[in-house]
This record gives sequence, C-alpha cells and structure tokens, in this order.
Amino acid sequence: MPEDDKESMPDQYKTVSLEEFVEYSKSMFAYKNAIEK
Repeated sequence: MPEDDKESMPDQYKTVSLEEFVEYSKSMFAYKNAIEK
C-alpha cells in the first residue's frame, strides 16, 4: 500500500465509521435485549 493511501485513509475511515459505529451499536444493543428477553 502506498504511503499516501495510509495517510489519507484514517480521516476518511473515521468520518464514515462514526455513523456506522452508532448504527452498529444500536443494532447490537437491540440484538442483546432481544436475546435476553
């Protein structure tokens, strides 16, 4: 992987992953609640 790609990846990843992480956390939370009931 070129060095430039390594440098630019994290910012792009953080921007995308923040929303995805929130959605993922919500779905996992709902999933756990469904299993426990």
